[in-house]
Amino acid sequence: MAYLLGSIPVLELVIENPFTRTLYPTEGIALGVIDMGFWGFLLVPWEIFTLLGFNELTLDERELVMADSHRVRSHGTYGKAILPSLGLSFEGLHRDD
Repeated sequence: MAYLLGSIPVLELVIENPFTRTLYPTEGIALGVIDMGFWGFLLVPWEIFTLLGFNELTLDERELVMADSHRVRSHGTYGKAILPSLGLSFEGLHRDD
């Protein structure tokens, strides 16, 4: 389900490493912020990225330029986002932040 949390648009989701079938969270759902200015698939905190074992897969490394011109080194690999309440799932490049 998508809704506003205060004035922030969010989605209920589960993140999966499709190679190990590891899920985050292991029970229930997480909330993801919908950011229309983000170019990419899914950006997750490093702690979740490593918990899912994405750091153990072959990583794509990029330098991202933030809106304030600050540059950040990012790592990415293939993963899956599941939207249980909508019965949808999407696969693509997960990135750490």
